Amino acid sequence: MSKSKVKLFGLSLAASLMFSVTSSSLYAAPAPVEPEGLFFATTEEISKNVARSNIALEKSSSNLPNLNDYSSFAYDVKEVENNPELRSFLQKALQDGKKVYLYGGLTPGKYEELLNQPLEFKVSNEAEGEVRSLVINDVQQNEGELKSGLKETTEQEIVGYTLEDQNYKLFMLNYQNMDENGNEIPTDASIILNQIVNHEERANQITPFSTIVKSNTADIRTVGGLYGQDNAEMTTQWLLYKEKNESDTKFDYFAIKDIIRIKKLGGSTDAKKLTVTHDVMYSKDDLYDAAPGDTSTGPYEVIFTYPWELQWTFTYDGNPNIDLTENTSTDTAKWVITSDFLQNLQSTDNFQLGTSWKAASAYPYTGLQVSHVTEWHSAVQHMFDLSNTFNVGYNW
Repeated sequence: MSKSKVKLFGLSLAASLMFSVTSSSLYAAPAPVEPEGLFFATTEEISKNVARSNIALEKSSSNLPNLNDYSSFAYDVKEVENNPELRSFLQKALQDGKKVYLYGGLTPGKYEELLNQPLEFKVSNEAEGEVRSLVINDVQQNEGELKSGLKETTEQEIVGYTLEDQNYKLFMLNYQNMDENGNEIPTDASIILNQIVNHEERANQITPFSTIVKSNTADIRTVGGLYGQDNAEMTTQWLLYKEKNESDTKFDYFAIKDIIRIKKLGGSTDAKKLTVTHDVMYSKDDLYDAAPGDTSTGPYEVIFTYPWELQWTFTYDGNPNIDLTENTSTDTAKWVITSDFLQNLQSTDNFQLGTSWKAASAYPYTGLQVSHVTEWHSAVQHMFDLSNTFNVGYNW
């Protein structure tokens, strides 16, 4: 099958600040002065449902596109791995402020390796003071002895990033496409293109993830699809805190707020269980505290005392049961959250779990491995899980 190129034209971010973008107006023709749009490269045919009249398909070409004609570019990671000229082009695109998506199965570390760009973002929260930048990557082998039992980070279907300071500058999507029995099936280019289009629509709408954050620079999603139709979703966001006034000269103190939203998008399954694990990654670092603890009713409370004065509370529809296990030997915190028999976990509310730890300041990096698993059930049986594992950290 011949290789094809797809370009999708959308509104510029500046234009979208002037009014609320609807799905019908999102793909209006850009101003001729500064063309904006997505260049999507694929060897597959694109579904007519995605390749509608406002998406132009181009014939295959060995030439790279004009850097100035598009605001973003999307390529299969395998093509980027095998083409040094393309890698150089995409590296330059990033440095020029473009957004670059790689798709087809890759970790954050692979993105950094190919495009020489770490995935770093910052979410500010005015009400709770300064919030530090986070780095998402693979295991850093040279930053100290790793603790045993760590998982491999999850391969994402899509990783997209821009150096521009804009809403949703980072996009990570783990798409689990399934049949009616919960068996995994391939994710084709039409699904990938549609997910990128959805992401760019969210970014142009300038809608924060939640009222608890002032700005949102990461769009991190785990989606379960039924033959490419989105049915279940788990979204993730983090806030990272660093204590600046501690008197301990050997350690710095960190806390993370792990924000998780579970949403049902269609189908007959419901979320019944959420398991969240926070693993301190390096032997040089130590778990300090985790919350909320065991409870069966809200509001749920997180309080970190020395050396912080950091606390927050959250409510959750249906008051699910929370069970926390802390292991100071392995420096691990694990929450198992379950709904009552007649309740489900999908909601417009967010779980806001917290872990604090101390990190040896002699090393330039510290981090947690964060794992989320939601179980989805039909009326009579467990059908599938949505899961994702990330390494979330901080560079001094």
